[in-house]
Amino acid sequence: MGNTVKHTPRRTKGRPTPMAAAINARDLAALALRYGVEQSAKTRRLLREGDAILARVEKSPTAKGTSDLLADAVDLYHEAMAHGRRLEHGMKKFPALQRQSVLPSNGICPGCKKKKVMRGRSTVIVMGGAMRVVDAKTGSAEIAEDCVGFLDLHWHGGEGDVDVHLPIADETPNGQFEFYFCSIYCLRVFFSACVDELSVRIEIEQIQRARKARRLAAAAGRK
Repeated sequence: MGNTVKHTPRRTKGRPTPMAAAINARDLAALALRYGVEQSAKTRRLLREGDAILARVEKSPTAKGTSDLLADAVDLYHEAMAHGRRLEHGMKKFPALQRQSVLPSNGICPGCKKKKVMRGRSTVIVMGGAMRVVDAKTGSAEIAEDCVGFLDLHWHGGEGDVDVHLPIADETPNGQFEFYFCSIYCLRVFFSACVDELSVRIEIEQIQRARKARRLAAAAGRK
C-alpha cells in the first residue's frame, strides 16, 4: 500500500490561507482594544465576537462560508479600531449639550477639560439659535421662549446608502445654544472630536449593514 499524502488547502504563494487571515484580523482587533484603549462593555463584546469567529474558522477552515467568516473578522477589526478612535478623543456623550443653553455648565473648557472659561477670562464662543420677529420693519426680535434649539452633523450617503446623524446640541431652551472654549485650539479639538464621532458612526453603520447583508444572503442560500 502506498504512502498516503495529506493535502493542505492550496493558496497563492505569499498569501495567507483564509484561516490564517482570520486569525490575524482577530489578533489585530485584540491589540487595537487592549493597548491604550480603556476596557468597556463594548470592548469585551468585540473581543467575545472575535473569539467566536476565530473558533468557527479554526473548527472548519476549508468549509463553505469561510470567506464570510473572514469578512466578519476583518469587519471586527475595523469596528474595534473605530471604537478605539471614539475613546481616544475623550467625548463619549452625545449630544454634548442637551436641555440647557450653555456648555460647559461647570465653567471648565470642554476642549482641554482643564482651564476655566467665562468670568473675565479670554473665551472663544460659538453661538446659535432662533429669535421671534417682533417688528419686521425695524428688524427687532425677541427670545423665542416656546422654542427649543438643536445643532446636528448629518451624513447622507445617497439613495439606499448609509444615513447617519450626530446631535451636538439638542432641546436647548429658548432655541438658543452657546459653547464656551478657553482657546481657538480647544474650539478646534472639540469640533474635530465631533467630526471624528460622525466618521466612527458612519463606519460602524456600514460594517453592520455589510454583516446583515451577508447573513441574509447566507440564509437565502440555505433555503
